[in-house]
Amino acid sequence: MPFKGPVWSGNSIPHTNKKADILKYGNVKNATVIEVKGAQYRNSKPLYGIFEMVNPSRDPRVWRGLRVEVYCLWHGVRPSNNWPNIDISGAHYTIIKDYCGKVVRDLG
Repeated sequence: MPFKGPVWSGNSIPHTNKKADILKYGNVKNATVIEVKGAQYRNSKPLYGIFEMVNPSRDPRVWRGLRVEVYCLWHGVRPSNNWPNIDISGAHYTIIKDYCGKVVRDLG
């Protein structure tokens, strides 16, 4: 696992946030990423950025719309059982292999 974060526990983190946007970035080398234009997570405003994919051989997949699991935090934490699954239904996206550069690491 190339990226780590504290696990979401308690009720202090909002489950949805209509104003949520990108909070932090990190850098990756030789990663498979997805560049999105208009994706969403937990009712956020449309997201535009590059995210590191957790499982490029599986995603994107149809699950509650079209989704992709990414190494990213939500208000500084990650869900306890997986990483965020951003909704790319209706978004424009491109998958890029062997990417080196800046990726989204926290939303909120």
